[in-house]
Amino acid sequence: MKLLKLLLLAGVLSPAFGYAQKAYEAVKYTGKVQNMAVRFILANGYLGASEVKLTDGKTHKTASFMPEYGYADDNKNLTFYRQNDATKTAYFAISGMEELFETPPVKIKGIYYIKEKAYRFVLKR
Repeated sequence: MKLLKLLLLAGVLSPAFGYAQKAYEAVKYTGKVQNMAVRFILANGYLGASEVKLTDGKTHKTASFMPEYGYADDNKNLTFYRQNDATKTAYFAISGMEELFETPPVKIKGIYYIKEKAYRFVLKR
């Protein structure tokens, strides 16, 4: 009987321990740059959780880019570098970023830098 009560108590309490509420709203944007698909997830309310994914149209390989810092710089730019890439030769600079948008923008502009070349793009929701 004690075992049954213990199992019931564990079953009731386990969802409470496994549930965590997000402190931000994930807003998805898509676009293209140099024949590659760009997916940007804006973590509205916590920029440090934002992410850029770049998918090559030919090979279908995807690379993830994470924010250099968890906040935008003084010019409201947020820089994303490829994960596990020490060379930092390819990166994104997303402009007009704020920690919290009351209404997330419909379009976001950015620049993709690779091998000292810059390619501008626009992302849409």
